[in-house]
Amino acid sequence: MLVNWVHYAMLEGEVLGMTKANVDKIKGETKDPEARSFLGLEANFGKLLGVDNEWAYRIIKTVGNYGENYDKYFGPLELPRGWNNLYTNGGLQYPLPWR
Repeated sequence: MLVNWVHYAMLEGEVLGMTKANVDKIKGETKDPEARSFLGLEANFGKLLGVDNEWAYRIIKTVGNYGENYDKYFGPLELPRGWNNLYTNGGLQYPLPWR
């Protein structure tokens, strides 16, 4: 179950515009309740999964969001994202709600 949520966290990071490079800045400045919950600043979602509340933050900080990973591993092969894109960009990928 946690593996699924890691995938959703990478997608949610992309939806929220969080990358490896900017996640610390967002964490320090955001007032958005969804982003604050995602980053472990509010709520106790991590405890429901048996991890601490900053687990999603550490995923984005360490490996980046879904788009960053797609670009890193498939970008050199020049494979278009197509259905692997976010639903907002015509793909099938979407995270589950965090709140």
